[in-house]
Amino acid sequence: MSHPASIVLEAPLVASPNQTMIAIQVSRKKLYELINSGELESYTEGKSRRITVKSINEYIERRLAAEAGPPRPLSTKHLLWLQAGRRRAGLDRMNLHASQRRL
Repeated sequence: MSHPASIVLEAPLVASPNQTMIAIQVSRKKLYELINSGELESYTEGKSRRITVKSINEYIERRLAAEAGPPRPLSTKHLLWLQAGRRRAGLDRMNLHASQRRL
């Protein structure tokens, strides 16, 4: 009689809500918003909810990809602030040319 092959798991496939909240640093309210919106996959086992680790990893990947998207254009306020800083530092075009003439 042959024995069925045993399954060896290196990492858990699911996490409890508490484990998930700690892992992704969100509140319980935010966690259930993510579950209800379909961002995280979950199911109930008896009275316990389980969130798939795969969906947690995919959520993190989506968030990282969104953060690494194209750079946002600078606001007018920020551009003016940068220009003022360059003037204070003597890096505006006129001061730069004047300093080059002194060399």
